[in-house]
Formats: sequence, C-alpha cells, structure tokens
Amino acid sequence: MGMLTGLVGAAPAEVIEAAASATPDERALELRIFLVVQHGLAMGDACMASAAARATWMTLRAAMRTTPERVAAYDDHIQPKISLRARNEASLLRARAEAYAAGLPAALAEVADRLPAVLGIGPALRSDLPKFVQKLQLLTGDPGADATPVADPDAPMGEAMWILVRRDLGIPYGKLAAQSGHGCWTAGRIAMASDPGAVERWEEAGCPVGVLWLDGIGAMDAAHEAATRQGLASAYIVDAGRTEFSGPTPTVVGMGPCESAALPPQVRCLLDADGGVACPPRTGTA
Repeated sequence: MGMLTGLVGAAPAEVIEAAASATPDERALELRIFLVVQHGLAMGDACMASAAARATWMTLRAAMRTTPERVAAYDDHIQPKISLRARNEASLLRARAEAYAAGLPAALAEVADRLPAVLGIGPALRSDLPKFVQKLQLLTGDPGADATPVADPDAPMGEAMWILVRRDLGIPYGKLAAQSGHGCWTAGRIAMASDPGAVERWEEAGCPVGVLWLDGIGAMDAAHEAATRQGLASAYIVDAGRTEFSGPTPTVVGMGPCESAALPPQVRCLLDADGGVACPPRTGTA
C-alpha cells in the first residue's frame, strides 16, 4: 500500500504538499501501522472500512498506554499503513498472539456476530514484526467466492466517528482499509485536543464508526470545509500516490466523533431515509 499522509488540523493544500515531499530515506525509517484483514470474511466496503478504522484507533490508543515512545516516534505528518491478508480466522488470531508475544501493540476489531475481522499492529518497523506476520501477503483484492458474507452495518445511533469516502475513485479493498484507519486516527487526534469529552464518550460506546460516500473531490472539499467552519474535528486525508494513484490524491475525510445530527447538512444528507449507510456497489478489485 502507498504511504498515507495527513497533517493534523492542516488545510488540504498543505496535506497534498506533504504527501509529495517525503524522501526515500525518510520512508525507510518510518514506523507503520499494519492492518491484517481476515480474507475469510466477505465484508462489504462500509463494514471493512469501519472495522479498519476501529482497529487503527484501538491499536494506537493501546500503544499510547503501553509503548508511548512508539507513538511519539510515529510521524503525524506521514503515517503509512500497510494492509495485509490473513487467510482465515485462525491465521488472524495467530498474528495477534505473535504480536503480543513480540511486545507489539495490537488490537482486534470485530464485525457482526463477534467475528474477528481486522487486526492492527504497531507502530512498528517491518523488521519488528514476527516472522509469521512478515510472511503475510499484501491485501490486494476482494475476498474469494467461498468467504463468509458479512452485511454492511447500519449507521451508528449515538456518537460515532464518520469516514467519508470518495466513491468516484473506486478505492481498492486494501487501500480503503488503510485510508479509513488514517482518517479515523487523524480526526480523533484533532478531537482529543478540541473536545476530549466527545472522544471519551465515543470510546466508552465501543468506538462506533459510520461510513458515508462522496461523489467526488468537490463534495470532499465542501464537507471538510463545512465541518471546519462548524468547529467539528475533520481530517482531510491524501494518499501519496505511490501505488494505486498517479500522484497525491485526496481520498477520505475523517469527521467527529459526534452524533449524526451534529454533522454538517451536506454530510447528513448522505444518510439514507432509514438512517442506514448508502453504500455503492463494488467496482472491481485491486
């Protein structure tokens, strides 16, 4: 997966500039968050994005408690996340056990019926990872036809983090996991400074995440600007464009945590009439 960039509280132009500026030497020394996705589950995009966002948040919060030096060394301006594939539940749980045994921060996000779905590990260098995790393949495509179907979740009822995804990009499965995690963490960092009570209530509720879909860059810019004007924590996320895209590409906005009623009007309208999540069909694999 390509490197992800997002400056905490920065304007879109600053984020795009940072995405293009990292040197190869800088990238070689970067700590990463590794997201291990269970390939035995056929999660819809919204389900997988929500699980990846929660796994990222819980992993970094665990790191803040247990190995704060890792978080301090984790560059908030350039935060690469790598999506890996665990073949099944047993493989995912083994990756978690070996990460714990290696002393690495890790957290597991579940989906419907308490199915283990996405494991976060890090921040860590690749060389820090247990050999078993190092051997996992990159997540480059949708689950196979024999995977267990998992429905996309309804929109959260209370305070939630919101991930707004550009549907026009057709973001591949693994890239979407990384981008969603980045949006959740960066928005949460902003909120910890501006409204720590909201973050505490959100964590107590289990870190629910809602996923909404934007028609394009114009809608993305408008949503971020409206949230910022409103004083709501909003993170404008740009992919550096080293793998899936030809250059720095704005992909998602992380927003909140807040109730849906507190979202800007142009974001609230993305919720369907029943309060669920409007999810586009898959457009292909990576």
